[in-house]
Amino acid sequence: MEQGDLGLRVWLLTWPIDPSESEQESWRALLDDSELVRCAGIGARNGQIRFAASHAAAKLLAPEQRMWREGHASLSHTKTLAAVARADVRVGVDIEADVPRPRWSAADRQQWPESPAGSWPTFVERWVQHEAAFKAGIEDGVGTPLVGRIQGLGGLPDHILAVVLEPSGGTQRNC
Repeated sequence: MEQGDLGLRVWLLTWPIDPSESEQESWRALLDDSELVRCAGIGARNGQIRFAASHAAAKLLAPEQRMWREGHASLSHTKTLAAVARADVRVGVDIEADVPRPRWSAADRQQWPESPAGSWPTFVERWVQHEAAFKAGIEDGVGTPLVGRIQGLGGLPDHILAVVLEPSGGTQRNC
């Protein structure tokens, strides 16, 4: 996916179900010390594999540290997919599996009371836009959102993806 003069590029990634030890080691070799500590703190082996694979891929796709510091690159991952976005403006990306979760229905009603109760599709689309805007460091609802559904990837559940781009003029969230 590319977006004209903003330099937007988005990659969807998946990883082997049972990667070899050498594959995992090659991913870990790309992580910095803080990422290695975060990875080691993840209890489940599969979670460590997902973390190492997605963070290593993100570094290969957006290798300039400046991009990450200035918000011109973003990463999100689920159990089965990762999304990496980079752009010439601040960018945020979020991806979620489109699998209803009861605990999110309560969050839906609390965060967006005007939504119909239990309206999972409405909530997850709003949630990924909200998270992507947060990662971009811009006010929720201010940036340019691109939202899409990812379907039919080798038996994986559908996913909802949002990319939010900084609007012209550079409005940032006050932290």
